[in-house]
Amino acid sequence: MRMDEREVEQIVERVVRELISDGTGPVATSAAPATTPSTPRTVGDGIFNTADEAVNAAERAQAELRAGGVEVRRQVVAAIRECANRNAEKWARHAREETGMGRVEDKVLKNLAVANGTPGVEDLEQRLLKGDHGLQVITGAPWGVICAITPSTNPTATVINNGLAMIAAGNGVVFCPHPAAKECTKQTMADLNAAITAAGLPANLMTCVADPTLKAAAQVMKSDKIKVIAATGGPGVVRAAMEAGKKVFAAGPGNPPVICDASADLTRAAEMTVKGASFDNNLPCVAEKVAIAEARIFDDYLRAMERQGAQLLNGTELEKILPVVLDGEQPRRESIGQDAAELLRRAGLPVRGEPRVVLAVLPEDHPLVVHEQLMPFLPVVRVRDFDDALRLAIEVEHGYGHTSILHSRDTDHITRFVDAMATTITIVNGPSYSFSGDLGEGYATMTVSTPTGEGVTSPRTWVRRRHIVYSGMFQN
Repeated sequence: MRMDEREVEQIVERVVRELISDGTGPVATSAAPATTPSTPRTVGDGIFNTADEAVNAAERAQAELRAGGVEVRRQVVAAIRECANRNAEKWARHAREETGMGRVEDKVLKNLAVANGTPGVEDLEQRLLKGDHGLQVITGAPWGVICAITPSTNPTATVINNGLAMIAAGNGVVFCPHPAAKECTKQTMADLNAAITAAGLPANLMTCVADPTLKAAAQVMKSDKIKVIAATGGPGVVRAAMEAGKKVFAAGPGNPPVICDASADLTRAAEMTVKGASFDNNLPCVAEKVAIAEARIFDDYLRAMERQGAQLLNGTELEKILPVVLDGEQPRRESIGQDAAELLRRAGLPVRGEPRVVLAVLPEDHPLVVHEQLMPFLPVVRVRDFDDALRLAIEVEHGYGHTSILHSRDTDHITRFVDAMATTITIVNGPSYSFSGDLGEGYATMTVSTPTGEGVTSPRTWVRRRHIVYSGMFQN
């Protein structure tokens, strides 16, 4: 059945409403400016008044980029890296000020990780199949112009990462910022564009609309010139994005469990758990969201985490803080991304030292165990043994296939965990962020595309595969 224009428009508007209402900020349905300590960024350096202008400019820039060949892309990537390294702290502060979430020092690390750890053109692969019948070249071609919908949780790092990787693949990008992070997103993109043009390279390879409303985002998404949508959000976002009628790279939700078994080095396990769960106040989708420990080492694991800067709640304290972090059965929006000390203060509880994360011993069916909470409040669940831990980890991960973490020195447990969890990112004896860039081995990304199967994205993600056959030519 062929849909008419109005049906398409209704679907796209529903998609965008899902995408930008992800539980971390308000939905912008009008031209009202965001509340931000900075002056709103106006037109220029890739920022346009209308969606059509933004898309058309990115299309022209992409054509110029493609005509320049791989060397021009390499130069653009270098300009992005230099600019991002120079402005990492400024952008991190802007993001914290505008969104009110996270930790500046960790946002700086994220900006630097993607600036230096996102692959460039070297990531693009080409295969040659040569034999008696001729030659086949398997290569990648740019999609053209990509619509990239960015979150409020990692706004500036996502612009750096997506912009660098998508341009390295030969694409132009139209960003649709989350309304709660629109100014820091626009500023980051504009600074990158200015650095690119200052180097004598194509202008407007990255664009966006000056006022990123629901209507503007819908217009970008339904443009015939947009071939691909890169979107981050929850299950509703993924389902809705699939209805847009375009290729979707969906970075969906996660609820990463971390298991500590009886064989683990408890000092290291505690240190890694606290570092991972507290990084940027638990905003990253990969961060430890629930800890599961065997009964025989449970108390020792808790004490070890306290020594690493966690604050453990007693029963009375837990009752006082639950209304601060929970709204019914869901995490309370106002507490997302707040400092651990701020959560304690809001509950009227004493703050001991400078806690990085709050620990709460909870039953396995508690809402904060079951749901992704995006705050430095770590539920810890006691289980009988490793079999019980693995069962619970599988349950609370919900089959998202996102991230899971294990602390163990038992090779049988490690093998079983890796096989049973089958997550896109599986970490053994490290913090959740150790999969990425400067923060660990491997390359950096802010878009982990789990629902649609692309996984940890890189430039090779943002091309379509081509097979070029030279029949009867170049034989052996």
